[in-house]
Amino acid sequence: MAINLSGLSPLPRIKTWVQDTVDKKIGDYGKLTDIHLDVKQRIVNLEFLMHGEDSVIKVQLSDFKLLQVQGLDYLQIGLIQTSRQWMTLLGQDYLAGKFGTPNILINKNIAFILNIII
Repeated sequence: MAINLSGLSPLPRIKTWVQDTVDKKIGDYGKLTDIHLDVKQRIVNLEFLMHGEDSVIKVQLSDFKLLQVQGLDYLQIGLIQTSRQWMTLLGQDYLAGKFGTPNILINKNIAFILNIII
């Protein structure tokens, strides 16, 4: 089951959360232009247009799961692939914990929705 989160979506809260989270992290550098979630395959495809770039950067996150640690909900990404080799390597280092915890803190409402769909 694939849910396209661009345009009309049955999950607008997740789209808004992803966009807000990304905007807070990279807003000075560019913007998120597309989100696609494949629930069955547990794959998220993102496209970014960064300032100074002529083409979008594609990012695929997969093998994700929800965790609860000390009462807080986290999204853990298992694999990352991008359209830029250096970014894929950096992402893999991040997921391996080389820069601290790779878990993404999420709010309880988003965790509840994600628990239903994944």
